[in-house]
Amino acid sequence: MSYQIRYMRQALSDVRGLPGFYRHQAEDIIEDLGHDPYPPKSTELRGLPTCRRVWLGRSWRIIYQVDQDGKALYVLGVRPKNAKTYQDLELAFQPTKN
Repeated sequence: MSYQIRYMRQALSDVRGLPGFYRHQAEDIIEDLGHDPYPPKSTELRGLPTCRRVWLGRSWRIIYQVDQDGKALYVLGVRPKNAKTYQDLELAFQPTKN
């Protein structure tokens, strides 16, 4: 079952600002995530159970949030791997605690 892909404002800027090779790779990976948001290469972010990340090359991360109920995948950002990669993410929705 496919998920509708939605980009947060910052993520759209992030993707558009990538060098051409990485931009095309990111678009392909995000499209694949729309079909399977939990690929083996993805990892859940600590403390945010609905947020995940997947590698884009060695130095970039695609950060996204999965809405199981709404069947939507929100791309939160495409950022270089560094100490601030996961800071200041604009979440699409606040995860509920189980």
